[in-house]
Amino acid sequence: MKKQYRVFMIGLFSLLIFGSWDNVTAAVEDSASVKSSSSMDSSTTKMNVRDSDKIKPRITADDQQRGDSSDDELTRQIRRRITEDKNFSESARNITIITIGQNMTLKGEVKNKREKNKVLSIVHDLADDKTIFDHITYQAKN
Repeated sequence: MKKQYRVFMIGLFSLLIFGSWDNVTAAVEDSASVKSSSSMDSSTTKMNVRDSDKIKPRITADDQQRGDSSDDELTRQIRRRITEDKNFSESARNITIITIGQNMTLKGEVKNKREKNKVLSIVHDLADDKTIFDHITYQAKN
């Protein structure tokens, strides 16, 4: 009981300080994301740094929850088309697709430029009325 009361009071106090619940959750997410570099996989760390440097404001898949069901359905259709194509690499099948209203954000890394173009072709076929923010990267050949 004391623990529940303490959590409630911390939440209430945070709400008063930050002004809105969205600001509280953003602050909690930011503080939770601070970890020692030794506890994180280096490739994940590189992707996080890459994404945070390029994408302002920072859009995450959680942001899609404020969208509507047509956004969710469009995202599912695109994801289905990408995952059903066995010629895509595992990384291409795992790109992040975020659809909110008229905007769609694509993030992640694919194998090469050809694969990136193929992903974008699928997205443009299904989401031709959306503004597409392409943050997909690929490894340049040495």
